Amino acid sequence: MHKSLVNYTDITKTQQITTPGAIEIYPNPAVDYVTVKVTDGFSVKKVSLYDMSGRELNEWIVSTSPATVDVRRYEKGTYFLKVESGTGIAVVKLVIGL
Repeated sequence: MHKSLVNYTDITKTQQITTPGAIEIYPNPAVDYVTVKVTDGFSVKKVSLYDMSGRELNEWIVSTSPATVDVRRYEKGTYFLKVESGTGIAVVKLVIGL
């Protein structure tokens, strides 16, 4: 199965979440689990993890906020989390491992 790549047009097709502090990702750096919280009153719908080349590594369909995702199986490094909520999309840099 070929995974999609994140590119500029994918991210800008829908409204980006631009309110400072609207998305909380913690802990960052992460070791085992990451909590994703949308603070604008909406819940997280989907969280996707991408490597630095833009390759999608995993996708979690969630229905709560905060949502917790398991990142234990990924190598230490820098990744991107794409967070989709009822108000739009945000892409946040995530470091796994120390």
